[in-house]
Amino acid sequence: MLLVAGGIGITLPLALIRECFKYYGYSAPDKSVLLMLSCPDLGSVPCLNELLDLHMRCDWFSLRINVTRANLEKDSDIIRQGRADLTTVDINDTPEAAIVCGSLGFAEAVVSSVRVRFPQATVAVEAFSSGQAVAMNSAAEMKVHESRITIRKLNREIAADNGRTILDNLLHHNVSVRNMCRSGICGSCKFRLDNGSVRSEPDFCLSAKDKAENIHLACCSFPDKDAVIDII
Repeated sequence: MLLVAGGIGITLPLALIRECFKYYGYSAPDKSVLLMLSCPDLGSVPCLNELLDLHMRCDWFSLRINVTRANLEKDSDIIRQGRADLTTVDINDTPEAAIVCGSLGFAEAVVSSVRVRFPQATVAVEAFSSGQAVAMNSAAEMKVHESRITIRKLNREIAADNGRTILDNLLHHNVSVRNMCRSGICGSCKFRLDNGSVRSEPDFCLSAKDKAENIHLACCSFPDKDAVIDII
């Protein structure tokens, strides 16, 4: 089995690997599970030590990590610099099935590569798409309803495009914000709304306490009126 995950997409493959371990233990010579993980840096990989331990001790599990943003001193058999190319990467066993998890763009690219390289494999996909803007009545309304966002800690104000998420607006203006899934799942891009208002779409990770404290997710929120925020 081939598992390919991007960023927060590792959640499902990690659960599957743990279930396999419960069933196989450390030895299952007739089984093969390869996890190929793409991530910005090693610090963003959840349960990295657990995955490395399974790689070293299980004869049925192999791990490969492609680091896309941080610089590595050198590549190893497990950890490599740059994006993985499934059309050329060395894979010993032909997988009967491939499970692809990650953002919509990531998933689409990987599925295309899998189908070229392993046309006989059954492919399953779990893809996360970014929030979409709440429909405005007209382009004119959007233009009139422009907003400003003030980032309190930076003492900085930016012009906000109401058709883009808070996250996209911040990144467009080179404001550093932690983010991974862009789908309301990982909770990396939390911010506190100190003043003003935003439009928020359904999310998956905010607790009742978060909401009571006026915390939102930048990837699931859109400018509404002028707002003052604190990035958490």
